[in-house]
Amino acid sequence: MEPLSLLIAGAALLLGVLAGALVGFRLAMRGADSHYALRQKEAEDLLSEARNESETLRHEARLEIEEEKSRQRDQLEDERTQAEGRLKDRANELHEQELTLKKLQERIQGRELDHKHKQQLLESREEKLEKSQARVDEIIDEQTAKLETIAAMTREEARQHLFDNLKKRVQRESQQHLNEIRENARLYATQEARQILLNAMERTCLDVSRQGTVTQVKLASDEIKGRIIGREGRNIRSFETVTGVELLVDDTPQMIVLSSFDPLRRETARITLERLLNDGRIHPARIEEVYATTVEEMDDAVREIGEQAMLDLGVHGLHPELVLCLGRLAFKNSWGQNVLTHCKEVATIAGILATELGADPRQVRRAGLLHAVGMSVDGYAEKKSTELGADLVRKYGESPVIEEAIRSLGAGHSRDTVLASLLQIAVQVSTARPGVRDEEIHSYVQRLEEIEAIATGVEGVERAYVLQAGRELRVVVSHTLLEDEDLDELAHGIAQRIQREVLYPGQIRVSAVREFRSIELAH
Repeated sequence: MEPLSLLIAGAALLLGVLAGALVGFRLAMRGADSHYALRQKEAEDLLSEARNESETLRHEARLEIEEEKSRQRDQLEDERTQAEGRLKDRANELHEQELTLKKLQERIQGRELDHKHKQQLLESREEKLEKSQARVDEIIDEQTAKLETIAAMTREEARQHLFDNLKKRVQRESQQHLNEIRENARLYATQEARQILLNAMERTCLDVSRQGTVTQVKLASDEIKGRIIGREGRNIRSFETVTGVELLVDDTPQMIVLSSFDPLRRETARITLERLLNDGRIHPARIEEVYATTVEEMDDAVREIGEQAMLDLGVHGLHPELVLCLGRLAFKNSWGQNVLTHCKEVATIAGILATELGADPRQVRRAGLLHAVGMSVDGYAEKKSTELGADLVRKYGESPVIEEAIRSLGAGHSRDTVLASLLQIAVQVSTARPGVRDEEIHSYVQRLEEIEAIATGVEGVERAYVLQAGRELRVVVSHTLLEDEDLDELAHGIAQRIQREVLYPGQIRVSAVREFRSIELAH
């Protein structure tokens, strides 16, 4: 019995083990199903979030595309408006030119009629003169016969006597007639010369280009003014020291003003400021970096201005240095007028006069464009600008005729050529028009130039800028030639020279600045 009971016990144990395994397997399967359902729900949640995020990104992308389209439409509309404005201006210019040409044509037709009338008068006078001559011959024959009868003279003696009397009479009448012809010719020549000058002045009709001493720069918002000034004013002080231009920040909305009597210095400062505003980084180091880049690029801009002036007047083949000098004249003023505009006007007037007189207008225009090129030299004296200009054109290969014509504009020089006379007339016509010369601004600019020249002539001074409409002179000195303790003596000496040599209202504050920097690069 024991083996059987053991067998039964073993079978029961085996069945128990199998039943436990089956129950465990089922429990495991239920756990796996629950875990799978949980993972599936998480996956569905992630998929839903991804769909929502994708929809959000798609909506934002559509909004950005719409905004970009709107911005491009506005930009295209602005460009179209500007193009329409330029076309309208060009149409107005063409209309004015058509009116001028029509007036010129009417004037030419009037001259032709006048010439025809004078020709008819001359032909009529010739006919009368021939008739008078025939009548004189008849009278001579009659008088000869009478004299032979009365005076008992021979025919030859009477003829000689009558001829002597008639010769004296004819000489007297001829002299009177010759005087009348000379007077009429003088009057006609005066009228013709006046008409030629008026015609030349009408065909130029250039606006008077007056230059001021300030430039306005528009701002996107008034908040930028605080960034331009900087903490405790360090940015604005750095900008004025580097550029030599005074920066005026007032209550005018979205506007800032650059003040300097030097147009080139003011234009360089304007470009520097606009680049700083576009870049957004405004601090002393960045100001110096942008200003240095702008100064390097200004030569290219100046050269383009000179090339454009050549194209406008049809002048070709100038030396590159002369082209650069012409560009600099766009940033020079004389008596308040832009010098390059004055040169272009002189060239135009002289060219028209040359055409009327049968001279070569190309050479005359060339001389007119170059006649004030001496003013492009820094530190020129106005009385010597013609000599400097003549030396420049000779140095860079221009003809001796143009050189002598420019030199003849100076005091004490004779004008022995047609070119020199035409150039002198054109200069006088250009400068004699009402409103061209402004003595007040000329005296003001000349005074500021004298003040800066006194400072820059002192040893150790690198740069000098007049600010606050001439009430402050800021002097930047070399840190290698002068020490800090030398600044008081330097400022005092400059102030004393200004007081002795320059007439000015009020007071001028002289500020001497010495700055030492040590720069190394880490590689």
